[in-house]
Amino acid sequence: MHADCVDEAGPRQIPTFFKIALVAREGALACRRSFCNADGFGHRRRFAEEGAGASSPASCDLDRMLPHRRCPLRNQDNTAFAGGVPVSGEHTDGGRGWLGRVGGGCDYQFWQRFVVGALADYDFASLKGDLAALGPFNVSGQEKMNWAWAAGGRLGYLPWDTLMVYVSGGYTQAHFNGTIFAPTASTAFTTSGTTYFGWFLGSGYEYRVDWLPGLYWRTEYRFNSYNKKDIQLLNFGVVTGDFIHSEKFAQTVTSSLVWRFNWWR
Repeated sequence: MHADCVDEAGPRQIPTFFKIALVAREGALACRRSFCNADGFGHRRRFAEEGAGASSPASCDLDRMLPHRRCPLRNQDNTAFAGGVPVSGEHTDGGRGWLGRVGGGCDYQFWQRFVVGALADYDFASLKGDLAALGPFNVSGQEKMNWAWAAGGRLGYLPWDTLMVYVSGGYTQAHFNGTIFAPTASTAFTTSGTTYFGWFLGSGYEYRVDWLPGLYWRTEYRFNSYNKKDIQLLNFGVVTGDFIHSEKFAQTVTSSLVWRFNWWR
């Protein structure tokens, strides 16, 4: 990622620094100040003119953005246990909803066409779906994922001046609210909220919007896999020793406006 400032004496190279990007999904309210002619990825033509092996200068941007909603999908594989013994076969429950995402990161461009970076983001969400305990329980209720966060890295490639394609991956956590199952005359099963951890893999692209320097359009697919956990069944608030063995997954396809800036020159 680079930019250059030109004076009467000709091009003047700026030292290389990390580029920091604040990222939020689907929407934009931006406030920007610029310290030099900076537009993030691209303009490899300038880089080539400065000579092979030259370091990549820094770009200068500041951003603020507002998140909007989207429609991710999730599913989970569940098996009911009574007294430690499985009493139902594994089955899959699904769900969908919306989320908003805010985040930040830093990217570093090298060898003209390649980018390596770090990222972190937080989702506030409402992904609702069914959680069922089959077998002798034969109950189901609504379960909701209400937040998640992720941290990791990405590796990108610039096939053209205005486009970067990339893959990403890292660590993630998500929290699911407790479930209240439909009560009967003798049962009132519930579960407590549970936090899961796991990993994610993603792939996407960023396209530079030339009419507003520093602005990029990003689209990304992300697959999240969370660890298996035993969700304890409570009956009238009392631990029964019965549980649902659950493994959860979430998939999202998101689009966002990204504004890039640099702290230093």
